Amino acid sequence: MGALRDRLLQFGGVVRAAAPEAAASDSAAIRNLLLKRDARRATGGRERAAAVPQCALPDDLMELEGPSGAFCARDEATAATPPGNVDIFDPANLVYFAKDERLSKLQLSSAVFLDTETTSLSGGAGVLVFMIGIGKLAGDGSFHLRQFFLTSPSRERAMLAAVADELGRHASAITFFGKVFDRHRLEDKFKIHGIPSQFPADVHADLYHITRARFGWKLSDVRLRTVESSLLNIQRIDDLPGSEAPRAYFDYLAKRPSMLARVFEHNATDVRSLVNLLFRCAAPLDEKSDPREQLSAAKGAFALKRRAECAKFLKFTENDSRIALAALRLEADNTKKTSGAAAARPILYKLSELGCCESTLELARSLAREKGGRGEVKRLLELADLQSNGVPAGAGRDRVRAAICALKVKLSNAESEM
Repeated sequence: MGALRDRLLQFGGVVRAAAPEAAASDSAAIRNLLLKRDARRATGGRERAAAVPQCALPDDLMELEGPSGAFCARDEATAATPPGNVDIFDPANLVYFAKDERLSKLQLSSAVFLDTETTSLSGGAGVLVFMIGIGKLAGDGSFHLRQFFLTSPSRERAMLAAVADELGRHASAITFFGKVFDRHRLEDKFKIHGIPSQFPADVHADLYHITRARFGWKLSDVRLRTVESSLLNIQRIDDLPGSEAPRAYFDYLAKRPSMLARVFEHNATDVRSLVNLLFRCAAPLDEKSDPREQLSAAKGAFALKRRAECAKFLKFTENDSRIALAALRLEADNTKKTSGAAAARPILYKLSELGCCESTLELARSLAREKGGRGEVKRLLELADLQSNGVPAGAGRDRVRAAICALKVKLSNAESEM
């Protein structure tokens, strides 16, 4: 046995007996833990709950009666916030940047500004939309905000029914990333509870996409906080990041110290920012506007088949070398749609001289459809083949070279049949 014990000691397999003082100390600590557990069980955990400071909900949080029962919300009214007159708001430019004709029907008097806070960025039945901020602009420019708050998951249906009722009174919605996130999270919950969706999806201005189209060239990213500081001169101080909102809500439900008050302020700031951002995105375009904004508007007009408006916007991009290539390509496409392929050739020749491989290929195709001019077509194909070396390696270059080879074969076959 002695030899076995010595070998086990070498490998640490034997625990030496603890000193009597240490053993007594450990026994006392365990005894105290057991006494505390018994005390919690005896009081049903009330002592511990009382010791935890409760989250202070906003003093103005009200309990209201809705279509499916009681729900909680708070109201807030602020002075005029938009940097312009509500009566002269014109959604025309929103149409171009969103490439959505329906936004021409956007009227501020019947629009809601909406932002949600959820327990997860993913979807599913287990995700709670625990706060919904809905703002409205009055005729005098004052802004009225109502924040619906889910005080308990058991009240979810009542709150959602009240939100659906509020949305049903309006004809349009303004959100930030709402077409991808907010709208779908709400409609998923509506379906789960059998509540007909009243979300005004037909006239929905998602300012994330509009901002990216109009101002993306000068933004490091298109997060709302970046947009606020870069475009609206708004600096958030001590703002709770949206990623922390789920934790704050779960702490509130568990009766732990919670930062829920800061979630209310974060949500209210998000909704208020939508008003200023909407006016910034809808600001008129003129000769003083940046040519890159004009080009983006021209792309929207082209996508909407508004040829005259596309040409008008392109006139303001003529002398900007930063976007010369993109502007000429769009002008060629627009001219082709308006006046035919022959009218677009002079522009395509300019692009070819600038080294645009795709334009050289398109020019060769255009000439190949007509009888004669085979020598010019061959020259253009050789030039396009040479220019393709400057195209970054990948599917795009492979596609261009395949098209060049196909046109060469077609031209060769046509000559052999003659």
